[in-house]
Amino acid sequence: TQQLAEQPDYWAENVYVKQFSLSGRLAHELKSPKVVHFATQDKMLLEKPDMIFFEQKQPDSFWRIQANKGELFHRENRVELMEHVLIKQHLAPNQMNQIPMNVATEALTIFPKNKTAEN
Repeated sequence: TQQLAEQPDYWAENVYVKQFSLSGRLAHELKSPKVVHFATQDKMLLEKPDMIFFEQKQPDSFWRIQANKGELFHRENRVELMEHVLIKQHLAPNQMNQIPMNVATEALTIFPKNKTAEN
């Protein structure tokens, strides 16, 4: 039935995922205390997602993005973050002459494969 199809097919707690680039470098990480998967919608609900995107040319430099809620869409390679989204740039030791960027917003869309984001 339609009602059953809209139910989650699995959930997981204390999720920690690492994804690597083709060259074997750590590309990004995702941590969430709870993830709920909906197969018919190809969607995962993320509770308090905490994501880190590493810069491939500067492995010690990364962006950390946190939010209260998130939705991950696998086929679309898209992550929607909502409610108190915090974006913090962490610089490598050899970049300390630069000023790190910090941004706060209520919503952010991330396209991990393209390494882009939009508000």
